Amino acid sequence: MFQWNLKNLVYNDMPANYRIVTELSDEEKKLAASALAASRDAVCAAFAAGLSITIAKGDKIVRVAPDGTETVIGTIPV
Repeated sequence: MFQWNLKNLVYNDMPANYRIVTELSDEEKKLAASALAASRDAVCAAFAAGLSITIAKGDKIVRVAPDGTETVIGTIPV
């Protein structure tokens, strides 16, 4: 089964001018971890059900199938 890595999605697909905040309060860190876990669970559940997900990747809108194939379905105007 295709392994989806949300950490790579979050950090590797960000635009070059995107600034990642590194100083977070403990409460913000807990919220971020909770959101990441929920996102991961939702993606895994969709793939397990045979459903695709749609993501923004750079300036493209991409549909990712459970087998890992990616299809560009649109572009994001810059």
